[in-house]
Amino acid sequence: MLYSELTQRIQGAGSAAWELHHEANRRQAAGEDVLVLSVGDPDFDTPGPVVDAAVQALRSGATHYAAIQGIPRLRQAIAAQSSRQFGHPVNSDRVAVLAGAQCALFSVAMCLFDVADEVIVVDPTYVTYEGLFGACGAQMVPVAARPENGFVVRPSDIEAAVTPRTRAVLINSPHNPTGAVVSRDT
Repeated sequence: MLYSELTQRIQGAGSAAWELHHEANRRQAAGEDVLVLSVGDPDFDTPGPVVDAAVQALRSGATHYAAIQGIPRLRQAIAAQSSRQFGHPVNSDRVAVLAGAQCALFSVAMCLFDVADEVIVVDPTYVTYEGLFGACGAQMVPVAARPENGFVVRPSDIEAAVTPRTRAVLINSPHNPTGAVVSRDT
């Protein structure tokens, strides 16, 4: 079968992550002492109260499509929390609830980035970022989070990586995959 160019752009080195994840799980199930640090799939079952709430919601009729931006009451709660946390008003009309971080990042990337735009990303990165940015044609610019700095990227390193084509900086805290937390001062 002939696949589109898009499939080549989204493949990236991270596409093998799921193969690695399944192999690690297979070895763990076979009794090997394996610590799985691959794709972020939790090593615990969904907590009982969460399962119970989902079952109750389904039995109460929550079995239809939700609003495209997310359930209005949830968006209002997120807006209120963000307003309190960040000290400026957030309107729920500007909140969208997506299926997960990867889905959200993909949606944002497709809306904001064009071919040849650059996105500065803290390295090491989550395995799918290369493919995510490749889907819209943006270039990922890795900036090292060094072990001697507790895997927290230095602002001066980010500043040095900025070019006229820089469109965004992606920083997650706690950082995935290192777990490093960026201080408020940093």
